[in-house]
Amino acid sequence: DENMGQFWAGIGGCKQLEALTILLGDNQITDESLRQFGQAIGECALVHMESLKLCLRSNQIIGGTLEQMVKGIGACARLACLNLDLSYNRITDASVAQFGAAIKGCAVMRSKLTGLALNLRANAISDANLGLFGYQIGRCAELTRLALVFRDNKIAGKALADFGEG
Repeated sequence: DENMGQFWAGIGGCKQLEALTILLGDNQITDESLRQFGQAIGECALVHMESLKLCLRSNQIIGGTLEQMVKGIGACARLACLNLDLSYNRITDASVAQFGAAIKGCAVMRSKLTGLALNLRANAISDANLGLFGYQIGRCAELTRLALVFRDNKIAGKALADFGEG
């Protein structure tokens, strides 16, 4: 995780980036690495970045630091499109609620995020906080493009009825 912190900090030194794609699927990335990424991106405030694609599928992410990562990403004031692939990890219900709150906070503060693609396929998500997550995402008034993938989790039909209710 220490080396990943240096990696994230190095990427943050590219101050003129407008688009960033990082594909780190099928590795051993942990929650600590996500925290470091959020911290590094937040500190460097990539003011020109409009698009971020981060693939972290099939790693060791539980999601305890998703909120910190998203808050760091939120420092990118011109970010319009965020694409996160967190499929095939171990992300929990609590983490999904925290993620929704952080996205809502970034979108409300910055009012630039118009596109969000979030792949949470095959994690440990149930009905518990899905309604709250939908409500929080629904508070992002500037969103014009939204893609959510929740396949292969533990979601029952009731969650769909509650989706978007706070």
